[in-house]
Amino acid sequence: MKIRNIILCILAIVSLTFLSSCKNDDDSFVASTGVGLTQTALTMMTGDVKELTATILPENATSKYMKWTSSDSKVASVDNFGKVSALTVGKTTITVTTVSGKFTATCEVTVNPCPVQSVSLDQTAVSIYEQDVVTLIPSVLPETATDKTVTWSSSDTDVATVDDSGKVTGKSEGTATITVTTNSGSKTAECLVTVKVRIPTTIETLDFWKDDKAGYRAILGGDEAKNGKWLTYADGVVRWPANTTGFPRTETMEFSTGSKITVTQLAPADFKGSYSLTSKIFSNNSFIAAGSPGTNDQITIGDPVLGETLKDVDGSTYTNQIGVKGLYYTAVMDATVDINYQEKTARVGMFLDARNNAQAVSNGVSGYNYACFLPGMGSGSGTTWASPWNFVQPELGEDQDYTWLWFDVSSDLSKFTYDPNVKMQALNTDLATSAKQICAITVAVSKSANVDAANVRTSWDVVYQGNKYTASSGIVFTRK
Repeated sequence: MKIRNIILCILAIVSLTFLSSCKNDDDSFVASTGVGLTQTALTMMTGDVKELTATILPENATSKYMKWTSSDSKVASVDNFGKVSALTVGKTTITVTTVSGKFTATCEVTVNPCPVQSVSLDQTAVSIYEQDVVTLIPSVLPETATDKTVTWSSSDTDVATVDDSGKVTGKSEGTATITVTTNSGSKTAECLVTVKVRIPTTIETLDFWKDDKAGYRAILGGDEAKNGKWLTYADGVVRWPANTTGFPRTETMEFSTGSKITVTQLAPADFKGSYSLTSKIFSNNSFIAAGSPGTNDQITIGDPVLGETLKDVDGSTYTNQIGVKGLYYTAVMDATVDINYQEKTARVGMFLDARNNAQAVSNGVSGYNYACFLPGMGSGSGTTWASPWNFVQPELGEDQDYTWLWFDVSSDLSKFTYDPNVKMQALNTDLATSAKQICAITVAVSKSANVDAANVRTSWDVVYQGNKYTASSGIVFTRK
């Protein structure tokens, strides 16, 4: 019993000591009364890192623990020590909260774009062969720039092209400057690209049609330089100057190696000049005499009147680059020269226009002082002709009131012919179902520029017809 009392006394003493200790701790704890930040607003650029400093009040507050948060961590994040990292353009609120007392303070953070300061390329000069490819690599600084996108351009796309990824392709001999430009700040860097000719190692026989621009072609031609009429050869390359003669031209050059090259230069403008027209001619006017065959030596091919670009019934688009004058007084019939350089073919399309484009002329015909060029029509199929004929047709179709009459160009490029006895052309948009084959170019006269049945005289003034007239046939333009 005595021992039990002793133990109870010891426990009572310990309890009183513990209670006394707790009371002393409560008396020394200082609670926080607020928190403040060194900055309440902060402007940064993407990639920046700045540290906010928070102060808990009072200075002797027992608990210094605090929590940091961002209202939009995609714009800017914050760590446990107040370090703010700007990530994307926008705005966010950084909040610091005391653990004790739950007091808060905020800082409004605005993140602006980080501008580009410079751009450079991994190469500033490079040499490649035709059809070779090299990729240029840009470096945009600073690394933290918000918008590091770039665009590419070439100073001469005939020499070298560049795509959106910086891939440069050599096209032809020469030099071109490739420029990269930053979207942000328009900073630029350049690379000079030199494109060289690769000389073939095998014997070739080449036959090219080219336009009138200067050009070249590499060939296995040996060491000896050669000079032709306008072709030259040296160091494995045949070259030709721009064609300024006003005529198509052809030249062939042969080499001791067995290689051979033929170059033909032609363009629509090369068909301009003086011509003689031969066809069966019907005439109700003193401008030209009738004949079977008949000849018109007054033809001049020059510039077009309208020079339009239009779609044909075949679905292709053509541009009238030339104009034929001399068919009827001062009126000009527009035309197109369609050249296929790959297939080495050329044809001339005479533009027969039943729209409201009749041209004023001094033709001495009372009340009908406008001229238009229309298709003369006949019935038949293949190369067989029959009546009825329709030489004046002011309405060619509901949807398309014009057509091109296609003439074949001779191999020497000096003559073009439409011969319906060999190959007839149909008017696919023809409103008259009885005569759909084109046999002639009709010059009709009108009261005004409006080409319609009410204005156009029902009788033709001049007809250039392609029917057989002697041993020869067709409508033929021959260059003088």
